[in-house]
Amino acid sequence: MQTPPRKPGTTPYRPGQPSGARPTSAQTQRPVANPRVAAGQATAAARQAAPSPAAQPAPQAANKKQPTNRLALAIISLIFGIISVLLCVGGLFSFIGTALNPYASDTAGMASVIISAILIFIFSLLGFIFGLASKRSSSGKGMAIAGIILSAPPLFLTILGVGGAIFAVIFAMY
Repeated sequence: MQTPPRKPGTTPYRPGQPSGARPTSAQTQRPVANPRVAAGQATAAARQAAPSPAAQPAPQAANKKQPTNRLALAIISLIFGIISVLLCVGGLFSFIGTALNPYASDTAGMASVIISAILIFIFSLLGFIFGLASKRSSSGKGMAIAGIILSAPPLFLTILGVGGAIFAVIFAMY
């Protein structure tokens, strides 16, 4: 198919050129000889006037709730889990060292045990909560599970130890 001859003063149309660059018959104010070209120009003008499909809102059925990316929470959970395990081991050694040392001061030894128990509880609780919050994440699921696994035993031991200490104090009072 050959291109029609060009009139002077009009811009030429090249086949690889987008349709928006081609002048329509309304722009050149001349009658269109070929009705197929006129129909193509009308559809091109309609495409330019209509909003793009990307601008239209998506249907509600396709708008399912996607899991969010909570990689930072998973990393924080893993870090807090590691810290709580290290504090638990250190607090256990501190408690055993205080209990076995006959020359140790009771108040200083118990203060270090209480401070370590508070820190273990805080770090393990935060690690456990952040791990649960990031477990359904699209990324970092393994780190979240590792943070939960590392945070749960120190949390359980701290609650058990504090509960046992409270029970021992109550039992000693009566």
